[in-house]
Amino acid sequence: MDASARRRRAREFLEADPAASTREIAAAAGISPTTAKDVRRRLRVQLGAASQYRRHGEVAPEASPAGLASGSAKPPHSPDRTLMVRRLRADPSLRFTEVGRRLLRLLAIADPAPEEWQSMADSVPPHCASAVAELARCYAESWLSLADSVSRHLGTDT
Repeated sequence: MDASARRRRAREFLEADPAASTREIAAAAGISPTTAKDVRRRLRVQLGAASQYRRHGEVAPEASPAGLASGSAKPPHSPDRTLMVRRLRADPSLRFTEVGRRLLRLLAIADPAPEEWQSMADSVPPHCASAVAELARCYAESWLSLADSVSRHLGTDT
């Protein structure tokens, strides 16, 4: 069984028994306790993000990726995302690799407050508007592609 299948198995076990100990999860899925902790942490982050949307009366992106891309459902700006980036920045497996550092830099600058987006949009001169809009759409597609790739890599497909 490959690593992503074992992680998926651990996630399923954890979803069925949220109170399970790390050792129980590890034994059931054939993974290390450290990996079991990571699966639990990732699941909590995903569940926390989903509940954040419910609190704001919006549809979570995983439930409606097309709605998010079209602008019909906007993710709320929240300190939770800032906290997630801060935690990722503390992770040595990201901050001690060049690709990881580049990803962290992109994540840190990609979350302006809603009023900042509007201010930026208002400041774009009309002769640049179509180019800026096209680039923003291209970048949005790239971010969605990254999200899909990461989800496939972990076997979560969310």
